[in-house]
Amino acid sequence: MTRKYRMRGQAAIFISMSLVCLIGMLGLVVDIGYAYWRKQECKTAAQSAAIAGAMAAQSLTMTCGTGFTDVPCQAATACPASLTTPTTNPLTAACLYAKQNGFTNGGRTSVTVAANLSTAVASPVSGVSPTYWMRVTVSQQLPQTFSAILGKTLATVAAESTSGYFQSGGGGCIYTLGASGADINASGAFGITSGCGVYDDSSSSDAILTSGAITITTNNGAATNVVGGVTKSGTLTINNLVTGASYAPDPFLGKLGAPNGVFSVTPPSTGSCQPTVNLSGSGSYSINPGTYCSTINMSGSVSLTLNPGSYVLEGGIAMSGSTSISGTGVTLYNTGGSLSLSGSGGITLSGPTSGAYQGIVIWQPYSNTSADNLSGGTSQQINGVVYLPTSTLTYSGGSGTGTTTTLVCSQMVMSGNTYIKDSATNPYSGGVTGAQFIE
Repeated sequence: MTRKYRMRGQAAIFISMSLVCLIGMLGLVVDIGYAYWRKQECKTAAQSAAIAGAMAAQSLTMTCGTGFTDVPCQAATACPASLTTPTTNPLTAACLYAKQNGFTNGGRTSVTVAANLSTAVASPVSGVSPTYWMRVTVSQQLPQTFSAILGKTLATVAAESTSGYFQSGGGGCIYTLGASGADINASGAFGITSGCGVYDDSSSSDAILTSGAITITTNNGAATNVVGGVTKSGTLTINNLVTGASYAPDPFLGKLGAPNGVFSVTPPSTGSCQPTVNLSGSGSYSINPGTYCSTINMSGSVSLTLNPGSYVLEGGIAMSGSTSISGTGVTLYNTGGSLSLSGSGGITLSGPTSGAYQGIVIWQPYSNTSADNLSGGTSQQINGVVYLPTSTLTYSGGSGTGTTTTLVCSQMVMSGNTYIKDSATNPYSGGVTGAQFIE
């Protein structure tokens, strides 16, 4: 037999020998594509379930437990086999949404849910932690097709998503940060009306202490959230009260202030001292931005206009009588002394609408613990952030015509009717409220 005929059939032998590899590679491509698609389905289910659980938590008391109004707190646990609708339970809501996306716990599919009030999770905004978080993990074992000839009969795909309920961080109008004692103290016959949440961080039984006839009203579905309790003498009406609430952190912590003096927003710089301002009698005056090393004193019936810009106040402001003060686009950075704005002639201040200090009208650092007084009554219109994190603030003001204010202080003494329509618009309080994706 010639050499030519002896070589016949070798191509067929090589092709036959390579079929295992070729089919294995084909199967690998098919199985990888199928696994990618199923992983995306797992991701959709996990995200839907996590955000549904966080949304269901919004109407509940932020207390771990099994009660009707409690939120469930647990390590990663499989969804129950039996699910009923409708539900307001965050855990069941998450499991139901996973089911609606085609994933139930059992067989080759696993759906687990972890949830807690702890803050040991990431956040979409630096320095803002969720009050309650939920993590859903969805996984599935997939039978292999062609690639099974390589010995792998099952592959696992999985996806995880975490969502949180943010109870603060820009969503409140009033924050009192004192850890104990009466954070909100009111007496007489008047009320507080707020278009957004009130957060009282005191754990004492008299975190809200009232005497007389007091009304606290929160609108737009917001609540008065108190870590501790309420002590009253007389009558007290609160339309939406949550006691035993979770601690609400300083919404500007790390931005405008911190106990260690390290924060991200640079305060207005201190310059040479401006002329001393002592005004009495009557007349209208104006001053320019700069550093005022001595207390700005006003008495009688004088009127003072602050021209737009930043004011560094090393001695605070003292008003009395029928004096008035006004300023548009101003930021008062009060490094020392008290702010006593109580003139009956009118207090009208608003923060800048742009720039580094957008929305900040009064800013007092942690180092200044002086008590402050903003009690101009209905003639007081302060639009912007009032940040006094270590100060006791005596406050009343607003007429209900549109004051947008975020008040942050250590404790608050109410001295008259207070009306805040909405929280101040600013870039520093996190901008996170309600149910949000975390990862």
